Amino acid sequence: MSAQAELEKKQPYAVAFIDIRMPPGFDGMETAARIRRIDPYMEIVVVTAFSDRSRDEIVRAVGCPEKLLFLRKPFDPEELLQMALSLTAKWNLARQAEQHKSALAESEARFRALVETTSDWVWETDARGSFTYCSPLCETIYGYRPDELVGRSLFDLLMHPEDGAE
Repeated sequence: MSAQAELEKKQPYAVAFIDIRMPPGFDGMETAARIRRIDPYMEIVVVTAFSDRSRDEIVRAVGCPEKLLFLRKPFDPEELLQMALSLTAKWNLARQAEQHKSALAESEARFRALVETTSDWVWETDARGSFTYCSPLCETIYGYRPDELVGRSLFDLLMHPEDGAE
């Protein structure tokens, strides 16, 4: 199966081990670059005993150097297995993080829609008591736009300036 087909089936590959020299047809660098365009999240391991391409040239062509490793031949099969397991775990953690990030963004959007349409004034403060968020209703109640209140405290609103000058 191709990386494209598996991605379309929502079953992407986690890791690809690619030899730089793969006659005939595309060499490993071109294959890795094509895979990267199809799936920017896949971990790619370039396996080679000899390459007429420099590491920098391969990194420039393939991109995403944090998802690109090099493994020199000959290698120990245990080394290969360990690398596959580690990179698959890294890939799974990155996918989980993206899913959590997406779920959080959706939750924040729902919360914001709820807060901004409620008939109550909703606010959030930091540990110092300064507003970090104010719903739009604050303008109706206090005459201040939300951006005018963020960074100020409730005491700034409630106290008259002369009350603090004792």
